[in-house]
Amino acid sequence: NYSVVNGLPFPEFNTNAHFMAEDGTIYFGGEGGVVAFHPDSLVNFEISAPLGIQTITADNGLFPMDYPLRDGTIVELPYHKNSFTITFSAFDLRHPQDRIYRYKLAGQLDKWEQNMSGDLTAHFAGIKPGTYIFELQSTYKGWPWILENTNVQIIVAAPPFYLTGTFRIVIALIATLALLAVVLLLIRNYKIRKEVQISRLEREANQSKLNFLKSQMNPHFYFNSLNSINSFVLKSDIRSANKFLTTFANLMREILDNSNKEFVSIEEEKEVLDKYIALQQLRFPGVFDYRTIAEDQVKQRNIPPMLIQPFVENAIEYAFVKMPVKGLINVDFGLVKNKIVCTITDNGIGIENSQKLRAGRIRKSAAIKNITQRIDMLNKIYGISISLKFTQVNPTSKEFPGTRISIILPDI
Repeated sequence: NYSVVNGLPFPEFNTNAHFMAEDGTIYFGGEGGVVAFHPDSLVNFEISAPLGIQTITADNGLFPMDYPLRDGTIVELPYHKNSFTITFSAFDLRHPQDRIYRYKLAGQLDKWEQNMSGDLTAHFAGIKPGTYIFELQSTYKGWPWILENTNVQIIVAAPPFYLTGTFRIVIALIATLALLAVVLLLIRNYKIRKEVQISRLEREANQSKLNFLKSQMNPHFYFNSLNSINSFVLKSDIRSANKFLTTFANLMREILDNSNKEFVSIEEEKEVLDKYIALQQLRFPGVFDYRTIAEDQVKQRNIPPMLIQPFVENAIEYAFVKMPVKGLINVDFGLVKNKIVCTITDNGIGIENSQKLRAGRIRKSAAIKNITQRIDMLNKIYGISISLKFTQVNPTSKEFPGTRISIILPDI
């Protein structure tokens, strides 16, 4: 094969326009005329030429290297310069315009990419971190490729961890979990605030109900006391009326004072109870005696106010009906196994006999019902456990078995 790179003046010849003379000279006819040459006069034609990498640029900037880069050169690129352009050429002074090139980037572009004649550039964009081999070959148009490659090793550095996709995924995951945690925390706090609000409203409602029950403790006692004062006045017993009225007024003041308190000391409760029982003795002279005892170790312990009075009132009103002997009421405050125990004991007719006597009455006593409801409210509001226990003092006696009521409270 011969072409203009071998010295022919033009590339196109007629197929049958050739002739060999006796001396071996060959004649060819073509579009440009007749060409003659003797094969022995041809010089050895070499198509290979040294190849070199002329530049490597990225972001319009030239990487500082010792150009041209020869075969086996190692090029290290930073992670943010992973889009770059390589320019190359062959040291060809004969016919550089007829030389063509092909290249590949092993590890990224594994197939040969051939450039058009005159194009001496290779463009690469978004190359991932890693090690690649840039291979370059050249030849003349119409000639086989020269298999001797020029290879340059290109290393694209890995970015810092905080710029990697893995890090971004981790950060996105953490941000998502953090956002989810914040949302869950807000929902939890909202539920807690709602529960606290509901609890507060329930507590206020229970407290209102408790206050109502406390106000309903002794309506008929007040009525009977005023009737007793009226009876003393009608009998012209001014001294007894005055004594009753003074005791009643003092008792009312202390009851009102204590009703505004959530808890009072046992000593304060005992003083109010003594005045109340003494006042009842004026209403029922000679019907009963009483005794109230508080151990020293419990006098300063706290209990809800007016908790004992309804049971004492019930005993005074109903326990001693038709008794041939004088009644007796004992009230004891003690400490048993770290529990405050308040015991009200009478020697009366007992609960069953008292209920039988009251079976035909129109007005029913609400004292025990109210105090039971009040204890339930106290347990709900303060999260405590107050319990009641009813027993007979003398179970063998049918007429006068007596009653013992034990109120067990936590040591508040």
